[in-house]
Amino acid sequence: MGESTIAATTTLRLVVYQGEVCRLPANSRAITVREGVAWMTSGGNDHILRADDRAQFKREKWAPVITALSGRLVIEVTGAGHPRSPSISTAARGHNACVSAGA
Repeated sequence: MGESTIAATTTLRLVVYQGEVCRLPANSRAITVREGVAWMTSGGNDHILRADDRAQFKREKWAPVITALSGRLVIEVTGAGHPRSPSISTAARGHNACVSAGA
């Protein structure tokens, strides 16, 4: 398989628990909530997302931030780039991607 057959997007599945705050990878372009209720801020706008909701966003100076409003949140993050890059830890550029809000 040649390099030209590699998909232009990659999807990352994340589980975020209540009390955690997660900065999404810098190359994120959309999220789909698979389970739970999310609060997300992107480009200075706040959003409440529920199961099966999808939100798209442009590249901003700051990557979108998301948290679970209750229990467990499962999201799929879609971004541009090679499927083997980036990982959630490298996308955070040296910062913890998801941390407890109490930390």
